[in-house]
Amino acid sequence: MEISTKSSEKSEFILLHSGMPPIFRELSFDGLTEVSKGLISLCEKYIGEFPINKKPGLYLFSQIPGNAKSAIAAIILKRIVSLGKVKRKASFISFPDLLNFLRQRYVYGREFEPEVDYESIIQRSELLVFDDVGKQLTDKNLADYYFYIMNKLYEEKKSVIITSNFSLEELRERFEVAPKVLDSVLSRIEAMCDIVKMTNRDYRVIQ
Repeated sequence: MEISTKSSEKSEFILLHSGMPPIFRELSFDGLTEVSKGLISLCEKYIGEFPINKKPGLYLFSQIPGNAKSAIAAIILKRIVSLGKVKRKASFISFPDLLNFLRQRYVYGREFEPEVDYESIIQRSELLVFDDVGKQLTDKNLADYYFYIMNKLYEEKKSVIITSNFSLEELRERFEVAPKVLDSVLSRIEAMCDIVKMTNRDYRVIQ
């Protein structure tokens, strides 16, 4: 019982320091009535096989606002942590915040003192959620940061859940200024993730 209590306390500590928005802390799949049973089964399979999933990531996208993408990602993270499958750190990161951090770090260098060191967080985390990929306006520099992040995840075989309002092809169109860089980014996402298109009450695994 003592071991179980310590394990529970450790999981709570990891969740508390994951950066997950408080609004998601009490959610469960049972409360997501608009989400198909098939998609929930897919998520349960990912949770059950973690950390030796065939592909270490999920890319959840939908053009429908409020389609529970972020909630699903948060629940997956919470369930995996609660099962004791994360030993050190799991992180829920707003992708626009991460890009802003990278821009400031590499523009201002030593003069930039961040409140949150996202590069260190990514390095230490065994499971990452990147929320709202593609939401921010895009330019060549941002495309380079996309490559930096995705290449790091790919090389280190990180477990990652990505949410977006855009398909991979739509992401490419948003970065017309850097098509070669984006091809490299998207190829890494495809290699790491099962690509899941969500609709109102259904889903489709594209890869």
